[in-house]
Amino acid sequence: RRRRLRLLGGIAAAVLLGVAAAVAIAVLDFQGGAGGAPATSPAATLDVALPSAAAPGVAEPDVEAPVVEKPVVGVTMARVSLAEADPKAVCNNGEPAAYYRRLAPNSSSWFVWLEGGGWCWSNISCHMRSKRKTADVWRGESLHFSHGVWDPASPVSGFNIIYVPYCSSDAHLGDVAAEDNVAGMPLRGARIVRAAMRHAMAARPGGISAGNLVVFGGVSAGGRGALVHLDTLVPYGVLPEGVRLLGFLDSVDYMEMPTFHGLDSWGHNVTKQTRGVMSLMHNEEFLAGGGACDLEDVWKCAFGEHRLRLLRTPFLLAGSMYDEYQLWLATGKNCCPYPSPQEEYFAFSNSFANHTREQVLQLPQVGSGTAGIFLTSCYDHGLSKHTPFLTETVLGVSMAQALQQAIDFVSSQGGQKATPMPRVVEPCTGLHCGSGCSKRMTLPEDRFK
Repeated sequence: RRRRLRLLGGIAAAVLLGVAAAVAIAVLDFQGGAGGAPATSPAATLDVALPSAAAPGVAEPDVEAPVVEKPVVGVTMARVSLAEADPKAVCNNGEPAAYYRRLAPNSSSWFVWLEGGGWCWSNISCHMRSKRKTADVWRGESLHFSHGVWDPASPVSGFNIIYVPYCSSDAHLGDVAAEDNVAGMPLRGARIVRAAMRHAMAARPGGISAGNLVVFGGVSAGGRGALVHLDTLVPYGVLPEGVRLLGFLDSVDYMEMPTFHGLDSWGHNVTKQTRGVMSLMHNEEFLAGGGACDLEDVWKCAFGEHRLRLLRTPFLLAGSMYDEYQLWLATGKNCCPYPSPQEEYFAFSNSFANHTREQVLQLPQVGSGTAGIFLTSCYDHGLSKHTPFLTETVLGVSMAQALQQAIDFVSSQGGQKATPMPRVVEPCTGLHCGSGCSKRMTLPEDRFK
């Protein structure tokens, strides 16, 4: 049986390699091998001498079982209020915002992560957001994460870390007072991000200087914020000249698509939402980024399909061409059970995936080698904050491995042996068709049409 399994595994591998060779977009310029996979933490072991079983009729010895404390894994960060650093850096409820940090005395590299969580685009939608999304004090004095990018095996786990919670409902892009917008609440996300970064970097002995590595990114709404901030961090003095800066953008690539069954309301149309958010914040100057985005329709500067191709800073774009969040918005339902009629749902999802794949592969930075891509076919959203960051794969490559290679690219720039950016794209067509997808889903075969 083992011989048969090895034979089947060999055949599967050969077929997989054949697919990758036949489809040029499958895996391009990914460096694997001995150093390609992220290190895994060995399981902690503890030798404990337990008493042997007592003889029949003899009382068991009165021995307390040893207390084994599980080692703490992941990242623990301390809360830092911005009340004194910038009194205008406030949440939607008007209270001072905060950020979380973990300073690493033995590292000069930084990881800055913007939390996601939707956004609002009108008075009604802003006031419908929960209190947990418009305030920050409920989080406590420390945060501990152990999955995704926070796992000990993550490429950034040993970096200095700045985590910016999301309490501004504006994708970290606003800087407007409550009295100056129709929602009647402060939208100060951009100010919070910059204040947090300046404050944290000044707190570390030696601060940050030219040559230091900074991985700056976010997931979902946080990623859309990072998309706009990325090219402005050095020109606006948030980071010094000469830093090695990498954008890590997870699930940010909004697409303009035809409607599904006429669902064209604000809640289903990301184009309308983005227009509304930008109108609400009156932040055209910030979106343009001092010339970083020169699009005539300024709202497009916050829209993935249009802004990505303008980025000048090296970046890794990660996500799914069957993005769960965008398909849910567009169709009004999550899959499983699928919206009816199913044939139309899968036709729409395939059209969305094809448009995403084509747009990403045509990014000029991908062609020039200054941007990396990790694009799955899996029905998910925001893998970087979950375990599949390390385990979900595209032709054997995980998002964590792609991030490591992107970091190596930025770190090797200017050297004699430059590492290429990763370009990893799932070649199959059909919702959740990739063999490396982590979810187990029952799907009809006709979804491939």
